[in-house]
Amino acid sequence: MIWFVYIILCQKDNSYYTGITNNLAKRLEKHSQNKGAKYTKNRGPFTLLKSFVCPNKSEALKLEYRIKQLSKEKKLTFNPPGYIMGKPKTKEKMKNNFTAINVILDSSGSMAGLASDTLGSFNTFLAEQKAVEGEVAFTLCTFNSDYRLVHDFVKLNDVADLDKNSYKPSGGTALLDAMGATIDAVGKKLAALPEEERPSKVLTLVITDGHENASHHFSRAKIKEMVEHQKNVYNWDFLFFGANIDAITAGSELGLDATTSINYSASVGGTKQLYRSVSNSVSSYRAGGPLTVDPSSLVDNNSPIDNTSVILPAVGPNKKAKRVK
Repeated sequence: MIWFVYIILCQKDNSYYTGITNNLAKRLEKHSQNKGAKYTKNRGPFTLLKSFVCPNKSEALKLEYRIKQLSKEKKLTFNPPGYIMGKPKTKEKMKNNFTAINVILDSSGSMAGLASDTLGSFNTFLAEQKAVEGEVAFTLCTFNSDYRLVHDFVKLNDVADLDKNSYKPSGGTALLDAMGATIDAVGKKLAALPEEERPSKVLTLVITDGHENASHHFSRAKIKEMVEHQKNVYNWDFLFFGANIDAITAGSELGLDATTSINYSASVGGTKQLYRSVSNSVSSYRAGGPLTVDPSSLVDNNSPIDNTSVILPAVGPNKKAKRVK
């Protein structure tokens, strides 16, 4: 599990506080409620100045100690090599009704039998999202034995439909490389924008029908670190859809929550249900609703090839995820 070292400004007395946590968003919320630390009590409001990602708690404690030995001035310029540094987005300052949608779509050989259904369903999803009020920056990365950024943070209305030339299933499954390349590409685009011009929501959809087997540039551990960093520091949202795999287990290995890692049926009906549910969820999300998908809506009970069990996310405290046929 990754850990964060962070520096916050205590605005009441203009002092700095350095701490560690494995959930930055929740820790900052605790500080704002005067529950974060004895030092910060009644010293708010607070501003996050810097955060660093560490591979484990031990490294976080070491880095925290180094920072605490620095003067106040040097803390602001401190940038140790080997650590990812980030500053969170402040949604209040960002552009409302503007969403970045990133789709990471499997085009490996196992998708060949459903290629035409994927094209039709994906293009319907595009058309439906173009009809929704609001601005969208759209990124599409397809992957087989390699990855390809088909659209790189472009206006949604400028995105053409997929066709047999732009979507050709073949080869293996370089899922990790596709995820890493997409996060890097979108992150750079966002960083280049003034904060007030950045989208207030960033949603990444990952759709795959099999296990990773072809990546060369990114490890599973690295992708998990990147995903958790984008979630905890920059408030990105993710949905992971998997067929012929245990999506919850696969998603958790990539830093994704059980409630947003969902199985779907690798069939004609299952593919159509997938994109129908995704489109409904994304439309609601863009309008300010919660990011939710009903897992039962993605099960194609009429599919002769869908004989895998589907895992429904846990609901409520102390509930275990259950497996249904």
